[in-house]
Amino acid sequence: MSKFEVSAKGLSLAIPALLTLLYLSPLQAATWYLQAVDPDTTCGENSVIMDANHRPHVFYYRGSPPDVYLVHSSWNGSGWTRDVVAEAEDYTNGGPSAAFDQQGRIHVAYNCAEGEGLGYALFDSVWHCETVDTVGDASTADQVSLAVDSLGNPHIAYFRGITGIPLRYASKQGGNWTFVDGLPDNIAWDPCLLLDSLDHAHFIYMENGDYNVYYSIFDGTNWTHDTVPSPGANSYSSLVLDRRGTPIISFFQGSNGPPGGQFSVWFARKDGGVWNNYLVDAGSQTAKRGWNNHIAVTPDDTVHIAYYCHNEMLLKHAWGDGSSWHSEVVESIVAYTSFLGFCADGQDLFISYTKGHWETPYLAALWIASTRDFSGVAEEKKAERSEAQACAATPNPFRSFAVVPGHESERFALYDLSGKRVGTYPGNRIGSDVSPGIYFLRPNGNNSKPLQVVKVR
Repeated sequence: MSKFEVSAKGLSLAIPALLTLLYLSPLQAATWYLQAVDPDTTCGENSVIMDANHRPHVFYYRGSPPDVYLVHSSWNGSGWTRDVVAEAEDYTNGGPSAAFDQQGRIHVAYNCAEGEGLGYALFDSVWHCETVDTVGDASTADQVSLAVDSLGNPHIAYFRGITGIPLRYASKQGGNWTFVDGLPDNIAWDPCLLLDSLDHAHFIYMENGDYNVYYSIFDGTNWTHDTVPSPGANSYSSLVLDRRGTPIISFFQGSNGPPGGQFSVWFARKDGGVWNNYLVDAGSQTAKRGWNNHIAVTPDDTVHIAYYCHNEMLLKHAWGDGSSWHSEVVESIVAYTSFLGFCADGQDLFISYTKGHWETPYLAALWIASTRDFSGVAEEKKAERSEAQACAATPNPFRSFAVVPGHESERFALYDLSGKRVGTYPGNRIGSDVSPGIYFLRPNGNNSKPLQVVKVR
């Protein structure tokens, strides 16, 4: 029998082929309020959750080896309060993952420093930290996802290394941890865990070799598995259950899969018992759209996806009914990547993200973008949604050099595809000494969206 032939029982997974929700979706892009959370320039992977008072809490890794810590920053009504939760490991591709329970306690799963394993922290007026699992390998809990059940018990899915048991599911009851292994023949890249109203565990994860997304359910005794045939999925995926309990998924397609959808962010759902994929934002080799994507649903059933666009260096937000999509730029970030967290609070959206530089692509200051100015003193208000360039280069493509009309006296920095700065040029003669290829141009010292230019032979 193939790996995922068993279908889920006892759950209604089918939804109408076409939702009639487009009229509820915002046709106008939102106003985004931007605010610095932690100015320390060594912040990394992060997640954001909301408390009962509708205030954001951000969990993130901060520091440089060997001094890396799990840090918690929360909005207290007038400013950010920060506390160090635990020592952490610097080898991280996902997480930390946090959630509130019904008693208002905070639960966090993270990559801990002790034994390079899975760490768990509980806050009930003070932090209680413990090591849950370890094999002495930094990839033991490199990617984690946590959920809390109706009784306040933590459940964690995590990647346990490329060899051995890739997907492991840990849950704690009565003070003891129980471990359940999923399918040891599948590498569980980027696992995501949610609990439904019956406290059954829902997972998605990817096998990096066959480029599919896998969807599994564990009811406490039995596993059921399903394959989401995906066009070249190989990294970055996210899962949420809508108000009907139906799984909906976002994922990034890399260089594999059919042309037309490569380097793009996608959406998947089950229509009439069949998984279907929908292209959200089409990318390309020079515009990889969908890194670090996260999905959320607001009460009007609008689906939202936050993601980063590598090469274009844009933090973006897409929204729609599943089959029809709109997208907007939240902020331009001149960085190789940005680590994101994402959540919805009613109709409002909150994106935590790192905002760095090409020179330090994986470590940066931590910011938050929200559609509600929860602080009343947001440092910047982003209302412009246009992706039009502030200036244009001509000719483009060019053979000898390019000119930026109207900006001849300004200086422009030129970057190659790797993010390396290859030179600074006046606006009347750009790129004369570089080899043919694709480059990105922006005013020197300016964080505006970069302009793509191409030099040909």
